[in-house]
Amino acid sequence: MKKVRCYFSTDEDCRAIAPDLVPAKRPWRFAKHKAPKTPHGPVPIGNISMACDGRVLSYELGTRGYSGFDTAFLYMAAVIGGGGAFLDFLAGELYLLNPWSDHPDALESSMVYWGITLPLLFLGLFCRYKAKSEGIENLVFHRDYGTVTFAESPGFKKLTVPFEAVELGVYHVNYASLGVHSWSAILCSTLKPKGKRFARDVMLPISGYSQQDFQEQWNMICCFMDKSRPYPKCLRAIIDGYNNHLCKDIWETPIPPECRITRKQLGLPENYDSPFSHYEV
Repeated sequence: MKKVRCYFSTDEDCRAIAPDLVPAKRPWRFAKHKAPKTPHGPVPIGNISMACDGRVLSYELGTRGYSGFDTAFLYMAAVIGGGGAFLDFLAGELYLLNPWSDHPDALESSMVYWGITLPLLFLGLFCRYKAKSEGIENLVFHRDYGTVTFAESPGFKKLTVPFEAVELGVYHVNYASLGVHSWSAILCSTLKPKGKRFARDVMLPISGYSQQDFQEQWNMICCFMDKSRPYPKCLRAIIDGYNNHLCKDIWETPIPPECRITRKQLGLPENYDSPFSHYEV
């Protein structure tokens, strides 16, 4: 089994904002899908389990490389292959699936059908394998430094920018005729290093069934990054788990007693029974 490569930013990476930053172009039609930064807005209800020690909030992402191409190829293979097979069954002759059918155009039609479907399927599976085998990276929101760090990964250099320089776009895909209905969130930097053609952007691994769901999770991140505000309630249990149970930060470095975030600071009772009391990094 191939070992998964990890591209993780360190605390030092989060401290140093990249020099010579210049404004960058947003993705196409990004302004239409931009989610406002509202740290005082509603946040998810209940406790969220994720890498958050009170100073750092981290998301794990799959490294780019072939990601995106796999979905496109597999989607085209499904539409062409599935659509052709469905029409073949409706016709009742199965000459697309069976080149030895009695239909006069069976051989030519079947060659075209399989000649398109199989390469698309192969390319989709190959890109899916490459995307998964490349590894994982982390996206770090650092509350103390007020920065966001995009990790160094294949094809990309590490980039640390102020939190004010990142924006979230929420996209909705709804093709009712094809039965496709999904939401996705893209976090992009509005600044890029001088001389670079593009800024960094990543698909944020959050989920939901409406734009409100994504907005609440973005509010949670904004509230976490605003040092003038208390921690979001949905993160207090996991922060307590890191500081008062594991006594380690997200990088598994021991937190000195004087630096730990107390339950009083979190607004939790001293006898609080954390749901993450057995949480392991």
